[in-house]
Amino acid sequence: MPRDVIAALASPAGESAIAVVRAGGEGCLALVEKIFSLEEGRLAGMRRALAQCPGTTPGTEALLISWPSGRSFTGEEMVEIMCPGSMRVARGVLVSLQKAGARLARPGEFTRRAFLNGRLSALQVVALASIWSGDSPEDGAEGSTGLEQAAGSLERAMEMLHETLEAVMEFPDELAGEAPAMEEVVRTALGEADRFSETASRSECPLRVFIAGPVNAGKSTLFNILAGREMAVVSPEEGTTRDGASCRTIIAGRPVEMFDTPGRRRNGEEAPSRVEREAVRISSGLIGPDDLLLWMSPGGRVEPDRDLSERAGWTIEVSSFSDVVRGDGLNLSARTGEGLEALRGAVASARPDGLVCSAALGIRDGIARAAESIDAGEFPQASEEIAEALAVLSSVMDRGASIGLAVERALARMCVGK
Repeated sequence: MPRDVIAALASPAGESAIAVVRAGGEGCLALVEKIFSLEEGRLAGMRRALAQCPGTTPGTEALLISWPSGRSFTGEEMVEIMCPGSMRVARGVLVSLQKAGARLARPGEFTRRAFLNGRLSALQVVALASIWSGDSPEDGAEGSTGLEQAAGSLERAMEMLHETLEAVMEFPDELAGEAPAMEEVVRTALGEADRFSETASRSECPLRVFIAGPVNAGKSTLFNILAGREMAVVSPEEGTTRDGASCRTIIAGRPVEMFDTPGRRRNGEEAPSRVEREAVRISSGLIGPDDLLLWMSPGGRVEPDRDLSERAGWTIEVSSFSDVVRGDGLNLSARTGEGLEALRGAVASARPDGLVCSAALGIRDGIARAAESIDAGEFPQASEEIAEALAVLSSVMDRGASIGLAVERALARMCVGK
């Protein structure tokens, strides 16, 4: 179905040698021809053209590179406009595009269109988000090919196992003594399933965890413990946390992005300083329906802030200072370590896995069940288990697959030019 022409700055904001403005959607070639005063059809097909940037002095030219429908990253008509790296010039190009009928792209919208048009698989979307988020050099290097490579290796291992099972059922007498070889094929498939699951977990968007609660509830102390290093200032003085610290870490094997937030005053009392009030307001606005709220209060005596718990997708109530006072919910003591492992487990299991991780776990379970059937001599049942696991993997790898939670999270991490 026809979609709007969208446009966005595709290069980092700021002064540079070259700025890139990207436009895409049905009709974008004609629209760009119009604002750059090119003859009709000049950009039809895969073409290049030099043209004067709209609203600039003579000599301020842009290189236009066009792709027709079906040949671009998104699968739609697309033009990349490479202009001088002045933000004034790049903004002028964007404004001209908008005046001509384009609208500004939403975050990740170009990638979303590529996915919906069958140009990218779910695995590729998640991998691209891993690269563009720049979590670490290792994550970026692996994100580009690691997920697809792991999926391909797993698919080949399962196909080998499936073919071996079919051969055993067709030629039972000839292959009666091949049990050790079968065991090796099963071990290989299980190993590849584990590797795919680990790679998928690293590529998934991290769970965002907001530590909130009344002042002096031990929030910053818990943040430092979970981060594994001292990042947040800890003080008995109320209102110490203003611009809360944040970091990415691993909790019980799950990637997590944590935020230490300013403490809330008790009984609806307003913070004494404007800066503290503003810090509370800003941190509250960051929490969304895909995030986890860790609400801490001494002995669990303060109920979660209603606004925060309604904003968050999940809430875990923590009774802090359990070595002094006990409460309902999860009792936690930073001094003795009580409840820390239980809290890590609760955080790791708070949000359901996304599309890719869920598929990886299901595939691994299917291979394990097939191994049990093989041990019991039930080869037809084992073959059926492997066939079903292959179908699950195929659905995740398929281009044009329905958007799952992992894809939505990946798209949400992207900027408007991606």
